Amino acid sequence: MRFSRFARINPYIQQYQFTVLMLLVHLLFIVLFGVYVSFDELYAMPTAANDNTYLNSKYPYYMGTHVMIFIGFAYLMAFLKRLLRADFSSACVLISMGVVLGKLSPIQYVIMTLIEVPASTATEHLVMDAFQINDAGGSIVVHVFGAYFGIALSLAFSSKAQRGHEHDCSIYHTDMFAMLGTLFIFVNWPSLNAATAVTAEEHHRAIINTHLSLVGCTVATFLVCPIFEPRKKFNMVQIANSTIAGGVAIGTCANVVLDPILSLALGSIAGVISVLGYIYLTPYLSERLRLHDTCGLHNLHVNLQYCF
Repeated sequence: MRFSRFARINPYIQQYQFTVLMLLVHLLFIVLFGVYVSFDELYAMPTAANDNTYLNSKYPYYMGTHVMIFIGFAYLMAFLKRLLRADFSSACVLISMGVVLGKLSPIQYVIMTLIEVPASTATEHLVMDAFQINDAGGSIVVHVFGAYFGIALSLAFSSKAQRGHEHDCSIYHTDMFAMLGTLFIFVNWPSLNAATAVTAEEHHRAIINTHLSLVGCTVATFLVCPIFEPRKKFNMVQIANSTIAGGVAIGTCANVVLDPILSLALGSIAGVISVLGYIYLTPYLSERLRLHDTCGLHNLHVNLQYCF
């Protein structure tokens, strides 16, 4: 009798399980937000000084990072400081999602997010506060962490049917959307790498180094792609991803005093490694290790990080 009652209720639970989970999570966040969040008395209360210097210095970086993550990453996958940290956590989730795109259900993506955000925050604290490692653009705590978190999920949830599936490829229209995302990311990546810099000269160095690295990887991508691509033509998936690999490669040391030629060289090497990864590494990992990376993000977001 009890089993028959459960059998009658179960279809309704399955039908609305995503809605119920999101409602509970939303209510939980509202409660936590109300308990722990308040306006900063130094800047946002009536007793604060009438000075917008802090806002004017931080908000442009926040907007640039916001556009890059929520417009740039979104289209690419169509195939203030605390706020910035929240964007960084969002980037971790989006990177991981790119690896397992099309493999999970909506409720599984929600559970993935609930697990990954605390894990990425703890990793950030360990890397930057405990070990005192310089990671201005989050190449370690955002890109490498997000990529390998997604790879671990891919190993757990991917199946043989997903490898070589007829829909696991791009078409003309999806390539155009991906390139639109690449343009947003390319233009706004200096804001991401410079956003957490403390001093004005660190901001300047991070912006210049990032631009040089992006230019280097873009030129290298267009040089290498037709040489190693089996069809000896430009591949739009590689063009859309490898042209921004320099932003990841320079992120850890973007605010460091570097000779400009080093930034240019680092970006060029990143572009070459990324293209070769898409051509050789991705098929090898899929066939030999059963590691299916939907968007090939291992070649973009890990890249030089594991080499060094």
